Amino acid sequence: EVTATTNPNKTNYSQITAAGSFQGWSPAPAADSSNVMTKVTGDEFGWELNFRMSTATNHLGKFTTGSWGVNWGTSGTPGVLQLGGFGNDIPFNVTATGVYRFYFNTDTLSYSFTRAAKPSTYAAWASQYGLAAGSEAEDADSDSVTNSQEFAANTDPNNVDTDGDGLFDVD
Repeated sequence: EVTATTNPNKTNYSQITAAGSFQGWSPAPAADSSNVMTKVTGDEFGWELNFRMSTATNHLGKFTTGSWGVNWGTSGTPGVLQLGGFGNDIPFNVTATGVYRFYFNTDTLSYSFTRAAKPSTYAAWASQYGLAAGSEAEDADSDSVTNSQEFAANTDPNNVDTDGDGLFDVD
C-alpha cells in the first residue's frame, strides 16, 4: 500500500457495483459492464457510475462489492449508508429518463444519485444513448424534436416523454 499510496488502515475494494431494480435485479447483484462503478480520480475511496435509466420511477438498490457478501444500504441518516443487512434498500428516485450518476465513498459511506450533467460534445452525449455521432438531424424517438434539440435540452432522445408528465418533449 506504500507503493500505491493508499491508506493501510482502511479497506480498499477492487470493485464496487450499483445493483438494483433499475437493472431487473434478481437474488444476485450480477456484476457486468453496465453496473460496475469506476474509481474517481484523486479520490481514494470514491466510486462513480453513469447509468441510463429508461423509466421515470422509483427504484430500490444497494452498493456491493459484486456479491451480497459485502453490501451497503440505508442507515437512517440521509446521504449516509451502512454496511450490510437486507431490507435496507436505497431508494433511487428517477424523475426523468436519461443518464444518472451514482457516487459512493466506501470510507465515509456518503453517496449521491443525480441526473448526470450533459457531456460537452454531441458525440459523447449520443454515445450515452446509443446514437451515432453524426445523427444530430435525426429524431430517434419520433417526438418531433431532433436529436440535436434533445442534446441542447438534455432530454432523452429515446423517450418521447422524458419527464413522464404525459406530454411529449416537444410540448
